[in-house]
Amino acid sequence: MDIENRILFEDNHLVVVNKKSGELSQGDKTNDITLPDLIKSYLKKKHKKPGNVFLGIVHRLDRPTSGLLVFAKTSKALSRLNQQFNLNVPVEDTVLTMDDIIQVLSVLIEMRKGDRGVDDIDHLGN
Repeated sequence: MDIENRILFEDNHLVVVNKKSGELSQGDKTNDITLPDLIKSYLKKKHKKPGNVFLGIVHRLDRPTSGLLVFAKTSKALSRLNQQFNLNVPVEDTVLTMDDIIQVLSVLIEMRKGDRGVDDIDHLGN
């Protein structure tokens, strides 16, 4: 499946991508191509960027794991998302339901419009 078809959400600040099992969320000692490499290449071509493309890794999924990954397209978005991810919610104890995922994506879309903020995401996985 082409990377373009796995992008579930994209605006000027964020890209949400469906990661396949076996893909790398970030580089490792294998030097295999990473999901961010694929996304950067896609963004460079789509937006006809002459130089490097910024893409911040907000969080990771292990290589064997599939799921949604959020990437920041600007350093400001990365900084703000990192602040939200550092709220000390124990990830190991968190199980997200489909309703949780829908809520997060809805807030992300509404954040883009300026209608809501990250504080509007209820405590997920509880």
